[in-house]
Amino acid sequence: MTRMIAYYVASTMLAAFVGIIVVAIFSPGKQILETDVSKIGVSGLDTFLDFVRNMFPENIVQACFQLHRTVRIAQPPRFVPLGVNASELEPDIIRKLQYSDGLNIFGIIVFCSAFGLFAGFMGETTVIMVDFFSVLNVLTMKLAYLVMCPIGGEFIGSSRSSRE
Repeated sequence: MTRMIAYYVASTMLAAFVGIIVVAIFSPGKQILETDVSKIGVSGLDTFLDFVRNMFPENIVQACFQLHRTVRIAQPPRFVPLGVNASELEPDIIRKLQYSDGLNIFGIIVFCSAFGLFAGFMGETTVIMVDFFSVLNVLTMKLAYLVMCPIGGEFIGSSRSSRE
């Protein structure tokens, strides 16, 4: 058991070390200029707030298909002073929240973790739910066995016939 943990820790540290070296050598994102970032409309604050919003999805089923994104929309200025050309003014940037297609995996993980944590605190009142998920687990394993057994048997048979 301790050898397995030591192997896991060593391989994780090696992967992190290699990743740091590769980032130091290639410097990803260095070619993007600040003006390009402002044209794209990405800000660190918007990204962080989108991350927090996606942590707690409003609808867990919707989180399987969509996630929150902040979009910046340029609109012409509402007020143009007299004697000023409206085309010379900077457009107003409006932030708008919208859903975009994609899997909100972090929101699903947070929801499932909180669900399991609170179900564990409830004690004996969750016996029906635990029984349901136990039966669901057995059914899933039987279905996987039903699908994988012929494939595994075919490969075992073909490996024996290839040796002869």
